[in-house]
Amino acid sequence: MKKIFLYFLITFLIIGCSEEKKTNNVKEENKYVKIELMKKLSDIDEIKIKENIEKMVDGENVDISMLMLFYSSIGTHLLYCDVMLEINLELDEQKKSEKLKDLYLKQSDDECKIKREIYEKYNYMYQTIINTNSQISYFHFDVKEEFSEGKSSIGIFPTKKECEYYANLFREKNIGLTSSCKEGFSQI
Repeated sequence: MKKIFLYFLITFLIIGCSEEKKTNNVKEENKYVKIELMKKLSDIDEIKIKENIEKMVDGENVDISMLMLFYSSIGTHLLYCDVMLEINLELDEQKKSEKLKDLYLKQSDDECKIKREIYEKYNYMYQTIINTNSQISYFHFDVKEEFSEGKSSIGIFPTKKECEYYANLFREKNIGLTSSCKEGFSQI
């Protein structure tokens, strides 16, 4: 249910961003999250949600995974990573105490490296999903971080083996507890 709420919240924000562009207050598009791609993924998710709600009404157990959330989640996390990297560089330049530098935990650094790798290797999958008229299968896993109440989904891996590799890597680096890999489908 939280995912559905988050989906509508992000959709609302996208609409707000597109309205902002119409008023000539054009802001530079972010390098990790493209608004046009998010809109197209949102349209695909909307179709999937309708189908899954019908299945849930019929009593089927359905995993509601949303492509737009996968895409926007990793993109926004990479923005956070870039900001933290800049802060660390400024702290190094100002020769602040090592205690301040240690605030940026190694766990966060590992998480940023892994998510950047996932983004660079698999981001093409989103455009492939949009460009094709056939069903594309992908895999994803959920991760629950130690001090977080909720969980987030990490995904869009083309094979289960690749998904399992990254789920295990998250566990090895103590980034969070991960679920087993789940298969998702995108139908256009």
